[in-house]
Amino acid sequence: MEQEHISSIDTPAPKRAFALSPKVLMSALTLAVALIGSYVAYQNVVPQYPPLLPEVLRESRFGTVATVNGDGISRERYNSALAAVANLAATNGISLEDTAVLTEIKNVALTSVIENEVLLQAARTANVTVDDATIEEQILATSIQIGGKDAFEAELEKAGVTEKAYRTSVFEQALLSSYIAQAVPTSTIAISDDAVKAFYKERTALAEKGTEIPAFDEVKDQVRAYLENTEHETLVRAHIEALVAAATIEKHITIEAAPVATSTEEVPTE
Repeated sequence: MEQEHISSIDTPAPKRAFALSPKVLMSALTLAVALIGSYVAYQNVVPQYPPLLPEVLRESRFGTVATVNGDGISRERYNSALAAVANLAATNGISLEDTAVLTEIKNVALTSVIENEVLLQAARTANVTVDDATIEEQILATSIQIGGKDAFEAELEKAGVTEKAYRTSVFEQALLSSYIAQAVPTSTIAISDDAVKAFYKERTALAEKGTEIPAFDEVKDQVRAYLENTEHETLVRAHIEALVAAATIEKHITIEAAPVATSTEEVPTE
């Protein structure tokens, strides 16, 4: 859920947050990946590794990684999530040579596929539906954006994804979006004028000397939209956590914790 940066006011943009630390990036990805619908169910007779999955993260292609209310989550689906998270981490300049980062990527991928399954089950229970026309429109829009049918098919082949699998992914994404819109409607969010003014004052106070600061009236609508979006993300996260807490979840893989680095530097004594 990207938010437009507000002029010269220093609002926390996603890339800036990612730059803080691998931990911050991975925490943000837990929600992002779950809602983006990044896990593609590959339609091969024998499960294959996603081409974009780094060798260092290729551990197995078979079995289940977890069950949610009795429904299994395949290793194949987990590997797809691993590829998505690892690719996004690398894109944001995070080294995949760090053991701690790899551990965090695995944790985020596992959490994300579990949350994704919990959300899909909730959407089906709520009888949320998505019509075929919506799916076709989204696929066509993506195809046009990439450069046409041939370019689109080339991108799918590069990623190792069949058209059927991609269609399934688009369907799940649309289903989740519709469910979130019903379960956590934005109409329930109200940001007061005082909150908007307080945020504006807080951010402008942090501006460096000489920075041109836009007048409040010029950016108040953008500030309000940013605060509404942030509040909605908080409510969505709370809803997902409630669904997860109510579900029966069993994890079938163990992710080893990264070794804690110890400093060899001597501590001065008084």
